[in-house]
Amino acid sequence: MSNKSKTQNSRIIDSDQEDDLIVLAYEDVFEGIQAWSLFGRIFSDRIFSVGTMEGALYAIWNKPEGFRVVEKSRNQFQFFFENDSDVTRIERGSPWLFKSFVIHVRRWKQSINMEDNHISSFLVWAQFWGLPEQYKTLEIGRKLGGRLGQIEDVALFEVRGNDTRIVKAKVELNGDKRMRDTLKLLDPNQKMLEIGICYERIGVFCTYCAKLGNESKNYQCFIDDSAQNNIKEDKVGEWLKADQVGRRLTEKRASFNPNQPRDGSIPAQSKKKSPPAWLFDSF
Repeated sequence: MSNKSKTQNSRIIDSDQEDDLIVLAYEDVFEGIQAWSLFGRIFSDRIFSVGTMEGALYAIWNKPEGFRVVEKSRNQFQFFFENDSDVTRIERGSPWLFKSFVIHVRRWKQSINMEDNHISSFLVWAQFWGLPEQYKTLEIGRKLGGRLGQIEDVALFEVRGNDTRIVKAKVELNGDKRMRDTLKLLDPNQKMLEIGICYERIGVFCTYCAKLGNESKNYQCFIDDSAQNNIKEDKVGEWLKADQVGRRLTEKRASFNPNQPRDGSIPAQSKKKSPPAWLFDSF
């Protein structure tokens, strides 16, 4: 608080009230103010302004009271609220999609070190395709998901009108690293299997560099390769986006049935890279 502000405040205080007056500095209320805020990052190679984020997210988040946005660094923001219920609701709903880009939020940490509030990862459901029915178990889902990131949940899902099951793992995916579209699995008979991966609600990603939030036509690596006439094959295709979510199976219904048919499918929308073998196997 400036000396001028202190002088102005003192003018409205009667001398006989001074003994009962407790003066609060900003540092005294800082912890409480920060507690009702979220730190968020939008995974995008575009730059979004505070005004854009505030206007759009105010509507997306159902008009929270006292909503305010402060920019902390490139595409990283702090979101302030008047009600802790809004903070909890929005944090639990993360990650969100904003203009088809993933935005992940979490509670602001009480730390002066900005690195403690840096966001590089978010939770996402990964679907595994190409597994024989007898290998669609929670344990195999854990082994596969563990190669992608830290696991929060593993489950089996079914799609309405489709008899096949989907093995899914909810993992903490690093948005700064290349997304994987396949994993190799060696079964007990020493047979190598190619397991395909799809991700739910990942929004915009670059098929050329396989990174979240980048767009091939604007990505610097693609531009540089174009200038040198050295365009490579796309690392991934549009099939990386899961187009079906399914319904979670209960523990009893998830038990293996060897007579269960396997005829699920994932529509493939390739760009330059040819669809992988596991995609055809799922038809």
